Amino acid sequence: MMDAVKYLKIKNRMTKRCSRSRPSDCSQCVLDFDNNHYKITCEMFELQHPEEAVAAVEKWGEKHPETRMSDFLKKFPKAEVLKYGYDEYIDICPVYIDTTRNCPNGECKKCKLEYWNEEVEE
Repeated sequence: MMDAVKYLKIKNRMTKRCSRSRPSDCSQCVLDFDNNHYKITCEMFELQHPEEAVAAVEKWGEKHPETRMSDFLKKFPKAEVLKYGYDEYIDICPVYIDTTRNCPNGECKKCKLEYWNEEVEE
C-alpha cells in the first residue's frame, strides 16, 4: 500500500479540478459520490473505507502518471496547451527546454507530444 505523502500528492493531482463551489467538476474523480460505490461524500468514503480510497487513488495514479507537462503546468498554469486528437501538449519546442534534445525536421507535433507527455518522478 502506498505511503501517505504519495497518496496526498496523487489525490491532489487527481482532484485539482474539484471544488466545493463547482461539484460537477468532481464527476471524473474516483472518490466522488457517484463513483465510490457507497454513494457517500469523498470525505466520508476516505474515513469509512480508507483502504478502498487508497487503492482507488493508487489505481488512478498508475493510469495517470505524473508527466513533464503536468509538472510544468504546476509552475506555469497559464501555459498554452494544445490538443492533437485526444492528446495534449505544451506548445514549446523541447530543444528550448532541454539542450540535449534534437529536433526532428517536420515532426514538431510528434516531438512535443512525446516530450511533454513523458513520465517523470513525483
